[in-house]
Amino acid sequence: MSRKDVPAIKLTLSEVCEQFEIWRKTKQKRDPIPEELWQAAVTLAPDYSIQEISKTLHLSYPDLKRRILAVRGDVLPETVLTPGFVELDIGRSVSPLECVFEVEDASGAKTKLSVKGPAGLDLRGLAEAFWGKGHS
Repeated sequence: MSRKDVPAIKLTLSEVCEQFEIWRKTKQKRDPIPEELWQAAVTLAPDYSIQEISKTLHLSYPDLKRRILAVRGDVLPETVLTPGFVELDIGRSVSPLECVFEVEDASGAKTKLSVKGPAGLDLRGLAEAFWGKGHS
């Protein structure tokens, strides 16, 4: 019987989680996740959300999503693949009636701030504090 003839065994999220736990206990520092484990995580996508898989297996949400979309043949736009910083030049004289400030980091953590009425916000400072950079 050839390998192609062997039916694929569909693993559950808890089974793949066990595989990751075993690998994490035996791996050396900085060892990359083996491709077999990434593939096992990707095969869960039809039955579980990307968020649920990444959270349970302690994987990077963007990395997992990229791999799942690649298997499906979908491609993320370059702006999604390469996160960046967009600096907004809003002078201190600008007093918006309403301002909504949303930030998301590479791991998927998000914060949202909504301000109504005139306010002197340091948006750059808020973004740097969120990303742990502190003020320069």
